[in-house]
Amino acid sequence: MDLWETADLFAEAMRRKQELVRLVEENPDHADLGTAVWAPGKLFDPLLKPLFASVLRRHLDGDAGVLYQAIIALDNLEVEFPEAEGSFSIYEEEKNRRMAGAYLERK
Repeated sequence: MDLWETADLFAEAMRRKQELVRLVEENPDHADLGTAVWAPGKLFDPLLKPLFASVLRRHLDGDAGVLYQAIIALDNLEVEFPEAEGSFSIYEEEKNRRMAGAYLERK
């Protein structure tokens, strides 16, 4: 792969990232929102921290799966969740809501 191909791939990846960010921002009730939060969460991009925090705010009492994906995305960015006690689980819905609420209060 030459330099131009690499640059084209990078540009395409950035376009897709922006599409996902737009989807998350503009469609908070989209059926695939969990996946739309999960994907940019794997980019480890600290510039996306406000996006994930806004997802926590919007879904604190909403979709537990979306909330969990936002927590994991923030954890990927080394945000501390002391309440996690070293682990996260999508099945611990109330614990996740408490962690998200505590994080938002600390902000």
